[in-house]
Amino acid sequence: MKIQKWGNSLGLRIPAALAQQINLTEGTEVTLTIESNQALLVKPVETEPTLEELLAMITSENRHEELELAVAGNELF
Repeated sequence: MKIQKWGNSLGLRIPAALAQQINLTEGTEVTLTIESNQALLVKPVETEPTLEELLAMITSENRHEELELAVAGNELF
Protein backbone atom coordinates (compact mmCIF):
# COMPACT_ATOMS: atom_id res chain seq x y z
CA MET A 1 0.00 0.00 0.00
CA LYS A 2 1.35 3.44 -0.87
CA ILE A 3 0.52 6.95 0.27
CA GLN A 4 -0.36 9.17 -2.71
CA LYS A 5 -0.51 12.92 -3.13
CA TRP A 6 -4.07 14.25 -3.62
CA GLY A 7 -3.93 18.01 -4.19
CA ASN A 8 -2.13 19.53 -1.19
CA SER A 9 -2.87 16.47 0.96
CA LEU A 10 -1.79 12.86 1.20
CA GLY A 11 -4.24 10.04 0.56
CA LEU A 12 -4.47 6.37 1.38
CA ARG A 13 -6.86 3.98 -0.35
CA ILE A 14 -8.55 1.62 2.09
CA PRO A 15 -9.02 -1.86 0.62
CA ALA A 16 -12.67 -2.96 0.45
CA ALA A 17 -12.09 -5.96 2.74
CA LEU A 18 -10.69 -3.73 5.50
CA ALA A 19 -13.42 -1.13 5.05
CA GLN A 20 -16.11 -3.82 5.38
CA GLN A 21 -14.61 -5.10 8.64
CA ILE A 22 -15.31 -1.78 10.37
CA ASN A 23 -18.36 -0.77 8.31
CA LEU A 24 -16.72 2.05 6.37
CA THR A 25 -18.61 3.18 3.29
CA GLU A 26 -18.27 6.18 1.01
CA GLY A 27 -19.19 9.30 2.98
CA THR A 28 -18.56 7.76 6.41
CA GLU A 29 -17.13 10.33 8.82
CA VAL A 30 -14.02 9.13 10.64
CA THR A 31 -11.62 10.36 13.29
CA LEU A 32 -7.87 9.98 12.86
CA THR A 33 -5.66 9.48 15.89
CA ILE A 34 -1.91 8.93 16.14
CA GLU A 35 -0.93 6.24 18.65
CA SER A 36 2.56 6.02 20.12
CA ASN A 37 3.91 8.33 17.39
CA GLN A 38 3.89 5.40 14.95
CA ALA A 39 0.36 4.18 14.19
CA LEU A 40 -2.58 5.93 12.57
CA LEU A 41 -5.92 4.82 14.01
CA VAL A 42 -9.02 5.31 11.83
CA LYS A 43 -12.39 5.08 13.62
CA PRO A 44 -15.87 5.69 12.24
CA VAL A 45 -17.67 8.51 14.05
CA GLU A 46 -20.60 7.03 15.93
CA THR A 47 -23.77 8.98 15.25
CA GLU A 48 -27.28 8.66 16.57
CA PRO A 49 -29.62 7.01 14.06
CA THR A 50 -32.23 9.24 12.46
CA LEU A 51 -35.95 8.60 12.91
CA GLU A 52 -36.07 7.27 9.34
CA GLU A 53 -33.25 4.82 10.09
CA LEU A 54 -34.95 3.66 13.29
CA LEU A 55 -38.27 3.15 11.51
CA ALA A 56 -36.54 1.22 8.73
CA MET A 57 -35.30 -1.27 11.34
CA ILE A 58 -38.83 -2.24 12.40
CA THR A 59 -39.87 -5.65 11.10
CA SER A 60 -42.80 -7.95 11.82
CA GLU A 61 -40.37 -10.14 13.81
CA ASN A 62 -39.18 -7.40 16.20
CA ARG A 63 -42.43 -5.46 16.52
CA HIS A 64 -44.24 -5.90 19.82
CA GLU A 65 -47.94 -5.84 20.51
CA GLU A 66 -49.59 -2.57 21.52
CA LEU A 67 -49.39 -1.98 25.27
CA GLU A 68 -52.27 -0.70 27.35
CA LEU A 69 -50.98 0.84 30.54
CA ALA A 70 -53.04 2.07 33.44
CA VAL A 71 -52.36 5.33 35.25
CA ALA A 72 -49.49 4.74 37.65
CA GLY A 73 -49.09 8.13 39.28
CA ASN A 74 -50.08 11.74 38.73
CA GLU A 75 -49.93 11.68 34.92
CA LEU A 76 -52.16 14.13 33.10
CA PHE A 77 -53.86 12.75 30.00
